Amino acid sequence: MKTTLIQWMKERPHIWAALFLLVYLAGFILIEHVSFSDYYVCHIPLDDYIPFCEWFIFPYVLWYPYLAALGFFLIAQKDGEEFYRYMAFVFGSMTLCILIYFIFPNCQDMRPQVLPRDNIATRLLASIYSADTSTNVLPSMHVLASMEIHAMVLKSRYALLRKRSVRIVSFLCALLISLSTVFVKQHSILDAFAAIALFVPLYFFFYGFDPIRRLISRHERKKGKTEP
Repeated sequence: MKTTLIQWMKERPHIWAALFLLVYLAGFILIEHVSFSDYYVCHIPLDDYIPFCEWFIFPYVLWYPYLAALGFFLIAQKDGEEFYRYMAFVFGSMTLCILIYFIFPNCQDMRPQVLPRDNIATRLLASIYSADTSTNVLPSMHVLASMEIHAMVLKSRYALLRKRSVRIVSFLCALLISLSTVFVKQHSILDAFAAIALFVPLYFFFYGFDPIRRLISRHERKKGKTEP
């Protein structure tokens, strides 16, 4: 069993890139426990027209398996280029969000003081509220990462991810997750707009300039020169 696991990891050396998760998580925990003297309150008039709906908490928490599913799929592949891009594009951008929170402290004030009903959705939402503060919201990581995951599905060269059914499911997941952020009052719609604004240059950087492929090509050229 041990030999099999070691061999599996040797065939997929890109799995070590997942260690960057420790950097992201450390930054996230740190920013959640830092108190700033002043916060920008994210709230625009359009937010007042969006009703509170606790049932959107289910697509909200869908974000976690949606994020992980692509990661686990790419880990299983022996071609690591897409996994490196996944870690840099998705978790690199969320780490960038943490840096933005440090430079530009922000929060939102739209959570209901008292949840209007007692049901499975409000109980789950109460747990989310208690675990996640109402600070560090602009741009929305939920919206940004959802768009990035769906973009990677659309751009993927793997046959499974190119299936129409998979792309439709991915689109619905990204859409519902993004909508959920405002319906459960975790985010202002301003946070979603900021995520879209950040997504555009990041997308063109990772798929236009394509630094991952450039780095891999440079490494392969150096490796070819050093081999006898």
